[in-house]
Amino acid sequence: MKTLNKDYQSTFLQSVFDVTVHLNGDVLEADVTFHAKHEGPPGHAHGGSIATVLDEMMGTLAWASGHKAVAGRLSVDYRQPVPLEVPHRVTCRIDERRGRKVFISADLLGPEGQVRAQSEGIFFDLGEDFHALREKAEAARQDTA
Repeated sequence: MKTLNKDYQSTFLQSVFDVTVHLNGDVLEADVTFHAKHEGPPGHAHGGSIATVLDEMMGTLAWASGHKAVAGRLSVDYRQPVPLEVPHRVTCRIDERRGRKVFISADLLGPEGQVRAQSEGIFFDLGEDFHALREKAEAARQDTA
């Protein structure tokens, strides 16, 4: 298992969540702890925070696997409340590649291995279109500076 280079992690993820990401073959594993700033129900993580972590981890796996991908569809099944200040593990795997589509699934596991949330996503590999998108975004940032 190797710790994944921070270059694969979004700046958003790094700034908002306490997470460490590892790549174990074709499986991404991440240790994450939700804090008070992620609270929804008293003492528990907000569903949007949970969905965000699952989305970010699936996207990170796509990128680490060589796909310049963006999310096209994301579904989350919430199985159990996710308590704050308790270490959790996210596991992600690529289930299928079909053309530009990359199908990825993820689980959020509690410290005893209990499934707290599950997610499936379809990510679209932008390929060379990614470079044009990046150039357009950088030009727009320079225009507003």
